[in-house]
Amino acid sequence: MANESSPLYEALKYYNQTQRARFHMPGHKGRENEALFGDVLRFDVTEIPLTDTLYSPMGAIQKLEENAQNLYGTAQTLLSAGGSTLCIQTMLALVQAKGKTVILPRNAHVAVINAMALLDLNPCYLPVSYDAQTGFLLPPTAQQVKQALQNTSDAACVWITSPDYFGVMADIAAIAAVCRGFGVPLLVDNAHGAHLAFVNKPCHPIQLGASMCCDSLHKTLPALTGAALLHIGDAGFCAQAKQMMSLFGSTSPSFLIMLSADRCLARLQKTGRQEISKLQEQVSAVLDIAHSRGIRTPQGITDPCRVSLNMASIGLSGAGIRAHFEEYGIECEYIDPQNAVCLPSICSTDADFQRLLAAIQNIPSQQNRMRQVFAMPFAQRAPRLQISLRQAALAPQQMVPTQDALGRIAGAPTIACPPGVAIVMPGEEIDSEGIKYLLRYGIKRVSVLK
Repeated sequence: MANESSPLYEALKYYNQTQRARFHMPGHKGRENEALFGDVLRFDVTEIPLTDTLYSPMGAIQKLEENAQNLYGTAQTLLSAGGSTLCIQTMLALVQAKGKTVILPRNAHVAVINAMALLDLNPCYLPVSYDAQTGFLLPPTAQQVKQALQNTSDAACVWITSPDYFGVMADIAAIAAVCRGFGVPLLVDNAHGAHLAFVNKPCHPIQLGASMCCDSLHKTLPALTGAALLHIGDAGFCAQAKQMMSLFGSTSPSFLIMLSADRCLARLQKTGRQEISKLQEQVSAVLDIAHSRGIRTPQGITDPCRVSLNMASIGLSGAGIRAHFEEYGIECEYIDPQNAVCLPSICSTDADFQRLLAAIQNIPSQQNRMRQVFAMPFAQRAPRLQISLRQAALAPQQMVPTQDALGRIAGAPTIACPPGVAIVMPGEEIDSEGIKYLLRYGIKRVSVLK
């Protein structure tokens, strides 16, 4: 094919040029009916010989994955049209034969908890602390991981989220070294860090020694929602990876999602480092303005392309944050009672950044406001696990008002989304602290065991 950097696009373009009568799925046959999608439906096809097959690729998709493998420097990279959720399920399935326990912090994404329930894996929670000045969670340390491994005889893996929703990153290199010493794989939820392979210094988990990680291309790079990559650094997991992914993935993967990943990777290969470098400079300018206004941001190792602002540090409430940004025509990724998270990308324009800079520069003075910082609800909490994740998730359940759930056993992970982290885990007894945080995040009903 003419363009090896975008093999799936070339295959689909060629298929359209053949003008074949489409007696195959999907039912729209590549024809627009509502003047909504334009020419895009011509590229929404199914798995036929000319377009290749996701779980046993031999053509364009195989070449796409090889391109991703070379671009990220992995032992193997697999394409997912089911987001990082599918990658998470696959990673845990690949390590479950090693043990029954996953060592992880409580701020793991709900997709991890659900996958553990499906695979009947048990949690061993790492201590979680937070920055008292901002409330941002602090990542697990290598020493905490070492201690947990010393106390766990059946560890399947160590699971770390890095970067987290607010851009806070763990010392993956140090944690990976500890895991290697115990012969336990390190898996990293890098869903928010697909761009980290292209920043000015090594930041991507595979570069730092992780056994496997997932990247959601769509979160920080130009790809459709659901486009993700599963990166394997430890070649020992390669042989069964496709098989395990097919256990959880749809048998009808979206070619539009896969095509968007293909085009995204081609752009990264051509101009990724230059564009990410510019993005880092733009984000740095925003953070400089924020700091000049007294706004605190996450400390330590952080994603250089994320803007997380602790507005409580200047006395601004969640409602005040939202109202102020709306005045400037800005929709944030996330606003809670004390923080604002903005997710720029290489597709953000100079005008977008000028608007953000102006909004932060012109935040009204809040000198007379109370400056109270709350910890995230996942810090320093260890409710009692009464039954396993799997038992709870599959047991008969009922919904009850949150204020009536004291002492009941949670049946499902109850989350504030975003950031998609469970306040209450399946199988745990719901305590008064949990109820307080659930209500604070607007969760009025919870699922409990009957």
